[in-house]
Amino acid sequence: MRFGVLGPLSVWTADGRPVRIPEPKIRALLADLLVHEGRPVSPDRLADDLWGASPPGDPANTLQTKVSRLRGALGEVVLDL
Repeated sequence: MRFGVLGPLSVWTADGRPVRIPEPKIRALLADLLVHEGRPVSPDRLADDLWGASPPGDPANTLQTKVSRLRGALGEVVLDL
């Protein structure tokens, strides 16, 4: 898988097919994880990076949902290969 982070976030499979990442917050989550490549990122840090001073009512649960949707989007590609 390849990732483009200059300009709009882009994701491609190893053979060059584009991968659709479903929504802005999930793309922001992926970008945040890519910035911290190879290092653990705490849920609190991710929530702060995604929502700043305006977190959702249950940031931990909302973050888990976003991570699950990101895994689903990336996992579908892996399963297609």
